[in-house]
Amino acid sequence: MKSIILLFLFIGIIFMVIGYIKTNQKCPPPIIEYRYYPKTFKQEMEDEVPVSMIFGKMFKDKTPGIRNL
Repeated sequence: MKSIILLFLFIGIIFMVIGYIKTNQKCPPPIIEYRYYPKTFKQEMEDEVPVSMIFGKMFKDKTPGIRNL
């Protein structure tokens, strides 16, 4: 009878230690790797951006001096 009680006590202590270790164990955060692949000259020429997208705002919007008048 005494050995069964000691066996249950020992198993209980083992389970408590395992639970404590699992709660305090932290996984490392995932490593995020950013890569930049530059375009080749050929890709730059094929994927042209319209000039109106780049400079259109310069001609459509009013200048700061005109806005204040």
